[in-house]
Amino acid sequence: MNISKLASTVILATAFATLFLFAFLFYLYGDLKDALSDTASFFGGIATLVAAYIATQLFNDWREQHNKQIMNTFGLKVYEKYLKFEDALYSAQDTLSDLKVEIEKDSSTGNFYFGEAALKKYQNHIFPCFEKLDLINGDFNFFLEALRGYRIVADQEIYDEYIHQFVGKFIIAREGNEGYCDLDEALHIVKKVISNYELLRNEIYELAIMRILKELKVD
Repeated sequence: MNISKLASTVILATAFATLFLFAFLFYLYGDLKDALSDTASFFGGIATLVAAYIATQLFNDWREQHNKQIMNTFGLKVYEKYLKFEDALYSAQDTLSDLKVEIEKDSSTGNFYFGEAALKKYQNHIFPCFEKLDLINGDFNFFLEALRGYRIVADQEIYDEYIHQFVGKFIIAREGNEGYCDLDEALHIVKKVISNYELLRNEIYELAIMRILKELKVD
């Protein structure tokens, strides 16, 4: 119950009780002075109990709000790290698109490159693709660290399962990213890894991010 409503209810109930007690004592004693004295003593005791009860409720409400604030802070940090992971993925996709545009541009003019010549020709686009994949790796680890922190604060074991699942999918996404011998192989690796990261990103959002956003508490 809201503290202001609780206080109003208690005060109103006390007022009625005091009025009833005063009327009863006045009827019983027929002495206004004694009735007022006994009523004041009763009211003083009730007021002390009410004050102690309200103080306890205020402390409990403060503790609850404090816990909510901490949980929200950790939840928002997870969401922030997820967005950085997602931005790194978008950046890798853009870099891969730039490489494809260059290849298509040369192909349209009849300029075809093969083997080492192709790697040398497009190295300024190939290397950034793999650099972006490494950035995704770093951002995913930062996200994972934030998610572990949130799991501790939220005290929900389901996040242990999510973390284990995400790490497994991430390892699979990085498989086959050791090296390449020609342009086609490089393109195949980058496309495959980005595609795997997209699946991982979607899974993270559906399992963890949506749940965390729903758990954010606002009063």
